[in-house]
Amino acid sequence: MNMKRALLCLLITLAAAALACNLPAFRNDGGDTPDGLTAEPEATEPPDNAGTPESDDDEPGDEEPTETPDDTDDTGEAEDRPPVSSEPPEFGDEVYSTDFRTRWVEVTSADDGVVKGRAAPTDGGMLFEVEPSWAMWVYSQQDDISSFYAEMIVQPQICPSTSTSSYGLMFHFRDNDNFRAFALTCSGGYRLYDYSASGDAIIASGELPAGIDATTGRHTIALLAQNNTLAMYVDGSLIDTVQVSEMPAGDLGPFVDTESDGVSILFEELTVYEPG
Repeated sequence: MNMKRALLCLLITLAAAALACNLPAFRNDGGDTPDGLTAEPEATEPPDNAGTPESDDDEPGDEEPTETPDDTDDTGEAEDRPPVSSEPPEFGDEVYSTDFRTRWVEVTSADDGVVKGRAAPTDGGMLFEVEPSWAMWVYSQQDDISSFYAEMIVQPQICPSTSTSSYGLMFHFRDNDNFRAFALTCSGGYRLYDYSASGDAIIASGELPAGIDATTGRHTIALLAQNNTLAMYVDGSLIDTVQVSEMPAGDLGPFVDTESDGVSILFEELTVYEPG
């Protein structure tokens, strides 16, 4: 993701009568708190946000995929990849769901007074508009879960096909230095990010199957976290599985990270279930 951005403070503006259910986070090239953002007393205290993570990046088709993902990660090292499968995951009762239209508030982040990212609820969902070399995410404050199956419906609005900017699902969020994210890149790939105290890494990556166009249309980005295994799904097809050493309980939400190109991404729905 080649993300060399200092972490900015988590801040949110809430009307006195609003019941908050999301908090934002940002990363940029500087280390100063964004201008023009305030926190009302009703806002939950944001997590500690010290640190400067780095890594190697930071996003329809109804056709059934016919190709398997690429067998190499971003460094060119071969990895064992399962074949793409249309076998649906098993999952249990619903834990939480949102269409991002209510109980979510507009969030902006700025660098030297210039707005670099905005996430706002609209009639269609939560619209993220993020400038180049910036990262932004929000989390629900409704989940603290380690094992789950989650589906997010996403519709890219502006997502250049030549760009490795990415969008997707953040999960296992404990604070701004410790979380994971499964994202599609506009150029047609996928990445699994792992942010931790030991550093930031892409722990899985590859190419999306034929028939999935990450630049347009409506996509279902899903993840099953169970038994120290993360299984990644796109539009109902299993894309990849990864073994991890720990499964920390955390929150979930939309995630966007840009490189040389900005993006506009509409997050329409998020539903979290117990694993099957």
